[in-house]
Amino acid sequence: MVIDVELRGVTKRFADIVAVDNVSIQILKGEFFSLLGPSGCGKTTTLRTIAGFEDPSEGEVFISGQSMAGVPPFKRPTNMVFQHLALFPHLSVEENVAFGLKVKRLAKQEIRQRASKFLEIVRLSGLEKRKISQLSGGQQQRVAIARALVTEPTVLLLDEPLGPLDLRLRLEMQEELKRIQREVGTTFVYVTHDQTEALSLSNRVAVMISGRIEQVGTPLEVYEKPRNHSVAEFMGETNMLGGRYLDGAVEIDGLSVRVTSQASKGTDIIFSIRSEKISIGKTLSGPDNVFKGTVRGVTYRGSDSVYDVQLSERIIIKVRSTNLALESIYRVGDEVFVGWDIDKALLISSLR
Repeated sequence: MVIDVELRGVTKRFADIVAVDNVSIQILKGEFFSLLGPSGCGKTTTLRTIAGFEDPSEGEVFISGQSMAGVPPFKRPTNMVFQHLALFPHLSVEENVAFGLKVKRLAKQEIRQRASKFLEIVRLSGLEKRKISQLSGGQQQRVAIARALVTEPTVLLLDEPLGPLDLRLRLEMQEELKRIQREVGTTFVYVTHDQTEALSLSNRVAVMISGRIEQVGTPLEVYEKPRNHSVAEFMGETNMLGGRYLDGAVEIDGLSVRVTSQASKGTDIIFSIRSEKISIGKTLSGPDNVFKGTVRGVTYRGSDSVYDVQLSERIIIKVRSTNLALESIYRVGDEVFVGWDIDKALLISSLR
């Protein structure tokens, strides 16, 4: 196991604001690693600290086992793709990609060969002479990626590069990024606030909230087994309900919800069930927990709908259901049953 990037107790302060709070992570060679969190959580500051654009107030950054203390950005084995790309509009596609190589004063033939190689990798061969203004948004993204990779950095840092794209292009570029990363084998450190993006792209994800890393794990781990309340609430669309644990069930506002997880009897806990793991129907049999409720709100999303279902005076849960047919779409006021199996729910022990 080779570690390409390591942060040891990194803290970054701006005056009295702590943007990054005692962050320690290890990123493996060849890994697609995402920093995921809400806006303002410190993920971009963390990325800029790896790049050398910010100096840590405390702690240290290591790349390939070497301390980066005092090493300026242009001497680090990293390159960065920014959200706003920073391409040169007066240069052609080929000239944009070759720019870093010219700065390094490589031989013209090597520059042409390497630029051609990476334009082929990002599937822009044949567009070498075009101006940036003549490209689509997705093509411009690929130029920026080729320009960053052509210098063959140890680590490529990507700061929400797909943010400006529309949904269709963003989905296409996610597939392109996965393909490119697999093909070149470079370690990618990717910053995003988009959970679906992080889960679909990454080998591992670090969930960052309020400057702290709350959990690091595979996409499956951070989504299905959130470490605490903060991660569970941020990851996906989930119902967080407070109740008291009593003999294999959680008592919540008069409802007894069966669970597999264990806690001390009488403990006040947080109970979590994701919206897509709940079944809904006019009749319902099979799930371990079944409750009768009333639809109080409907959000139609095309392929699926999200229902606000009132189960008791104080409990309204969200249920996401695939729209298999028009008759399966419920309306406000409909009486329905909702249910889920006991292994689909989770007790959150930490209330942070």
